Amino acid sequence: MSDVVAVPHKNKKIYYDLSKGIISDSLSSLEKYIQEHNINSIIDRPSIDDDEMQGFIFVLTTKCNLNCHYCYSITQNKPLSMQRGDTIKILEKNIRADSKYIFINFFGGEPTLKMDLIKETVEYLKKEVKDKSVFFRISTNGLLNSEDLDYLIDNNFHIGVSSDGVFDKNSSHIKQRVAQRIEKTLMHLVKRNAIFSVRNTVTSDNYNNLNDTIQYWHSIGVKLAHIEPYNPIGVSEKEMSLIPEKQAFINSFKNAIDKATELGMWISNGIYMNLLTPSSYFCTGASGRFKVYNPDGSISTCYRVQSFDTPYPDFIIGNWKNDVLDIKWTKNKETLNTHTVDSIKSCGSCNIKYVCSGGCLMRNFTQNGEVTKPDKWVCGVKQMLLKDAILKIWEALINKRKPVVLGIFVFENLFVKNPSISPINNNNKDKKLSMPPLFILNNQQQQSTFDVFESTGINRNDEDTIFNKKITRSECF
Repeated sequence: MSDVVAVPHKNKKIYYDLSKGIISDSLSSLEKYIQEHNINSIIDRPSIDDDEMQGFIFVLTTKCNLNCHYCYSITQNKPLSMQRGDTIKILEKNIRADSKYIFINFFGGEPTLKMDLIKETVEYLKKEVKDKSVFFRISTNGLLNSEDLDYLIDNNFHIGVSSDGVFDKNSSHIKQRVAQRIEKTLMHLVKRNAIFSVRNTVTSDNYNNLNDTIQYWHSIGVKLAHIEPYNPIGVSEKEMSLIPEKQAFINSFKNAIDKATELGMWISNGIYMNLLTPSSYFCTGASGRFKVYNPDGSISTCYRVQSFDTPYPDFIIGNWKNDVLDIKWTKNKETLNTHTVDSIKSCGSCNIKYVCSGGCLMRNFTQNGEVTKPDKWVCGVKQMLLKDAILKIWEALINKRKPVVLGIFVFENLFVKNPSISPINNNNKDKKLSMPPLFILNNQQQQSTFDVFESTGINRNDEDTIFNKKITRSECF
């Protein structure tokens, strides 16, 4: 069983079948359970042409009202913005008649600087697209007024708010004011019972603060935290110095997971992204399911590539402003859309390859010059943290708790089961949404083998679960 990972635990081993979502302290019991319950592999593979979901990532502007030192944006010195009507033109031209789900992600820069375009897009979809389920997401720094925030909440957006966590009271007045405004946004989201998560970038400067940050978020009512180590877009000395030391990050992150477990918070991380959604491909963009539409007309497969003027033209696949076909773009699209971890020679014998999925293609490319050569830092971190995650899943289940490391998958299942804006319009003001409790109530007895799907209340064959796999894979490491 090549997809089974064995992890030492006290005086025995814990066995986790990554391709089926079954965990046990006995290999023979695990095999017997899989056979008796006829559980098939859940590894996802690229399937573009017959996919019912379409994803549109709109980079509304590359402008931002902050200047974070770890920001990925490459066009801040010459900002670009979409104009009124641009997103509608793209949707009218590209929404397929046979698609069932439309996934819209507003990105930047800071997308809320173009609230007029956001509202224009939402109202167009409400009025014109009535035969499909539409899901909205936005990534924001949280510096928006309450009226605009309420608009996002009322239209069922999944709102991702960047947060550095606990702010340093010795920092500059400006930084403190920014932190206070973000806190106000988070507290408003909590009060409105909104669909949201916080997103924290871990650097060499703040990796030691994760426990305090988890404690702080919990104190203001945050339920889901998405924590990611800094992802360099190049190899400059300045960028590389922001990457936390590997073992120090691992130790700090493991402690943060323990703190989240203690407090009852859910944790999302690219390392855990595929724990219940194993896949031969890493992300929805590179696989062709999502496309990134940029202000200058460029279409890319990565949200970090936001213009034709990019040092990474291998991720450009088209131009939405005209129909000119470039042979290079066609070749890029074919290369990226058909790439899988199975084509990476060095990953061939790795038993976690369908959870790692070969890693971020952009990071592989920037660090090693090719998408088929995994980044060593990421590879080492994933190997160690996935083994720890398996033990945390086991400990949680035998103690009748839902594992906090499955936060992204559990959260997305909650998200997709909320009413979408179509086929009927709805208002979120009186909706009572909440994360499911960490305690498992229907687990009657101690056992040595668990179906992790069943234990977390998720139907592996449910249509929403299958759709959710694709949304979950839009997160990055």
